[in-house]
Amino acid sequence: MRRPIQIAALMAAACLIAWSVHAVPLVTEQGGTMSGWDAEEFGGGAPYLTPDPPTAVGDIHGTGTAGLQMTGPNSPQGTYEDRVFNTTTLAGDWSNIGGGQVRSIRMDFFSDTHNFGTYDGTTDAPQQLSIYWLGQSGAMWALTVVPYGNWDSLYADLHSDEAWIDLNGLFSDTDPEFGQDMSNTVAEVGIRLAYRPGYDGARFGIGSFSLDSEYYAVPEPRTYAVLGMAVLSLGVTFRRRIGEKMGAFVSSLKS
Repeated sequence: MRRPIQIAALMAAACLIAWSVHAVPLVTEQGGTMSGWDAEEFGGGAPYLTPDPPTAVGDIHGTGTAGLQMTGPNSPQGTYEDRVFNTTTLAGDWSNIGGGQVRSIRMDFFSDTHNFGTYDGTTDAPQQLSIYWLGQSGAMWALTVVPYGNWDSLYADLHSDEAWIDLNGLFSDTDPEFGQDMSNTVAEVGIRLAYRPGYDGARFGIGSFSLDSEYYAVPEPRTYAVLGMAVLSLGVTFRRRIGEKMGAFVSSLKS
């Protein structure tokens, strides 16, 4: 009886390995290589934040990490929103960028909006943060992500059931234009940043921003298939063993 258990265990392990394979970056902007970045107030015009030059090299607010450093506005009252974006390296035809399909976005994001220098958990995070991209149709697809504070690795999978919203109001999230936009020219990609009111000079940074070849949150269909086979095999194996044990127990009661 050991061999079926071993086979099932190996299949389960293969499933876990398949699920945990790290996405391959198709395009990566990291540290001193970050170029082509700009910032604007979300509705257009000069940004509220003060960015370093887009090719920032050195510490992001003393953290020892190079990348794009930003300082927020002083004592924002109400909703202040900026967008920080790339229109060159990360743009293009996402169905075949660098010879591969873009399926997810990842960025390393730094935020410290309160009591600078002291880690305060969620109070360090901005009021709201979204990853967005601008499609050829003019739709601006945005997905809210939730940083905890200080450094976080944030992910956004590029499939329409991930609650992507068109901020320009041209389409709903069920429209086929979501996929079609990725297969055409993506004009820009970046973040939409809303500031937490009442704090002076919030500090932000992007240490890396990449377009990746695999989904992060959702396994591919082949992974589901492996998982299903492993679970089925385990179920059959242990049902047989449980049946044998129960039969032996009933026989002992009759004897």
